[in-house]
Amino acid sequence: MFTKTIKLKVLADDKQIQGFKELTEAYCLACNFVSGYVFEHGCELNVLKLHKALYRTVREKFGLKSMMACSVFRTVVA
Repeated sequence: MFTKTIKLKVLADDKQIQGFKELTEAYCLACNFVSGYVFEHGCELNVLKLHKALYRTVREKFGLKSMMACSVFRTVVA
């Protein structure tokens, strides 16, 4: 197997930087929310069960797009 690593510099304007900060903050808050739900409800760490129980809530409450919302559950379970 062959792997190649490259260095990449992303140039972003202030609006893009602010948007990224807001996205990462929402993602962090969503992870904490799901983690709290698991703790309070004694749920097993199962991505599909958490997705079924909280997907719509996470999307609406934190304003995350579909793939980011799905990643929240995988992050919490990991």
